Amino acid sequence: MSLEDLLMNKKLVYLLIFFLTIGCGDENNSDELCCNSDCIEVVAFDDALGDCSSSLDYETEFSISTMNTVRTIISNNIPSHDVGLFGNYQGSLNPNTITPQNSTYEVSLNPVQANSKSSVIK
Repeated sequence: MSLEDLLMNKKLVYLLIFFLTIGCGDENNSDELCCNSDCIEVVAFDDALGDCSSSLDYETEFSISTMNTVRTIISNNIPSHDVGLFGNYQGSLNPNTITPQNSTYEVSLNPVQANSKSSVIK
């Protein structure tokens, strides 16, 4: 195989990769960038223990803010999707009900490595 043949094969591979990359976009919206959130892979899951079709009576509350060198995350820990059956109900896998919590996390924007290990359990 000549050098010219190898270069031609290389160009064909790049061309194939290019078309595969743009191939997952929505055919009706050719103006949009490829592979946005609408282009997802369908994955089968085991629902033998119940499906996740219960909605909650609470709204998701979530915010992120940054001040100086600290990023603050505040959440009520309510998911923004349907959940499995929780609470003291027939067929429930968890006897606890899902209720809002008040959680605040502060994370440094300039982390430094510690000299020793530290416990994460308070």
